[in-house]
Amino acid sequence: MKIVVAAFYADIVGQPSRFDEFLPLILASRYALSMTNPKAAYLILTDYTTARLLEEHSVDHVAIAPEHMPLMSKIIFAQKEFMKKCDADIIVLPDIDCVANRDLSDATPHYTGMAITHRGKKFDYHVNNLAY
Repeated sequence: MKIVVAAFYADIVGQPSRFDEFLPLILASRYALSMTNPKAAYLILTDYTTARLLEEHSVDHVAIAPEHMPLMSKIIFAQKEFMKKCDADIIVLPDIDCVANRDLSDATPHYTGMAITHRGKKFDYHVNNLAY
C-alpha cells in the first residue's frame, strides 16, 4: 500500500519568514512517520519561494502553489493539484504540526483514499487533528 503524507507550509508574502519556527515541526512529523509508517512518504506542499528553504534542509517537497495567492487559497490550490497527480492508495493532508502516531494503513475505511480530520463512528475514521 502506497501512503503519502503531504503537509503544507509556505511563508506569507510580505511578512517575515516563520520557517525557522516551523522547521522543527516538519522534521518531527517526518521522523514520526518514519517510525510508525516506514514505507510512507512525507513531503511538504509549498510555493516556489519557500521551496528553496526546504531544499537547504533536504526536505522533500512539491513546489505547486502560486506565489500571488493568499495563504488559505495557496493551501487549497496546492492540495487540489497534488490530489490530481498523486497515485498513492492513501493521501493524508495534515496540518504542519500533526504527527503520525499510528499505522495509517488501517486509519481510514477501505473505500477511502484520503484522510482528513474526521474521527468517530459516523465516518469510521481513526484520524483526528492530534494524531494521524
